[in-house]
Amino acid sequence: MATRRSRTPLPLQPDQVLELAAKYRSHSYRQLGRRLETFYRSYFERCLADRILTPEEKGTLLHLKTVLGLSDKVVNKIHNEVAEAVYRKTVDQAISDGRIDSEELAFLKSVQEELKLPNHVADRIYTEEATGLIARALSRAVSDRRLSPEEDQEIRAIARSLGAQMEFPEKTQTLLDRYRLYWLIENAELPLMKTDQKLLKNETCHFIVDSTWYEAQSQGKKPRPGGFVARSKIIRGDYHRSTEDVQRFATEGMKMQDVGVLLLTNRRLLFKGKKKGLIIRLKDMKDFHPFLNGVQFERKKGKNPFVAFDLGIDIFSLMLFRLLREA
Repeated sequence: MATRRSRTPLPLQPDQVLELAAKYRSHSYRQLGRRLETFYRSYFERCLADRILTPEEKGTLLHLKTVLGLSDKVVNKIHNEVAEAVYRKTVDQAISDGRIDSEELAFLKSVQEELKLPNHVADRIYTEEATGLIARALSRAVSDRRLSPEEDQEIRAIARSLGAQMEFPEKTQTLLDRYRLYWLIENAELPLMKTDQKLLKNETCHFIVDSTWYEAQSQGKKPRPGGFVARSKIIRGDYHRSTEDVQRFATEGMKMQDVGVLLLTNRRLLFKGKKKGLIIRLKDMKDFHPFLNGVQFERKKGKNPFVAFDLGIDIFSLMLFRLLREA
């Protein structure tokens, strides 16, 4: 909880302050106006170091204003800016642990009244600081492009305690949902998909997508460089955020084998076409390379087929990456 700091003696006594002020006033105000305002601001900030203005300090500030020849407009501006800065710092200290209780709220109210801040100004500052703290906490939570249930719950707990609304633009919300899904794919049970494809004993299907199967005319077409970039981005969780440096796989010069459905199971990769099919056991897969328009599969032996599809390439790749490790 934020607390009032003990009062510390000012390095200058009021008489000394006024003596220096008179010295500055002997020069042209046009030349020293900014300096005099800064001098007044500095003294006012020191007075508010403990968030309290004593009657003596109020009297000294009034006298100092007169001696320095500062207008009401200038002084009010300085008072408002300094008071807001002090209150902002106080709020920041009070909510630094992501929680606030009734005692801390009462303390903030007393500081607001001492600083004579209007409610709308105090509310604005509190909202800005609370929103900023939540944003920073969320940024730390998704720094790995994953959002676990525990991290999600903690962010929501912070928002509830601070009385803040968790409202995000649609694009941000979509990205957060994606990061939640990434975490689930890597750590929870993979979702099961129903299929009429005959599966092996203890074989489960986890991904199904409409697709097109291509193969090179010659044996073992080498993976394209863009595939390595894409997979790296997917594993880091960056693929869905930016695909500027991820390439499309050029199917020119390759033979289209069939159009059908691609299935990913815990044991095999299956392509079920209208005329023929493709089966690759996960144990026989050397590597895989995602592109913007599909995935190329690198076998330990034989041709490296490319299967084109548009939806869920990042989801498919994360699932395959996990299943290959567990195979």
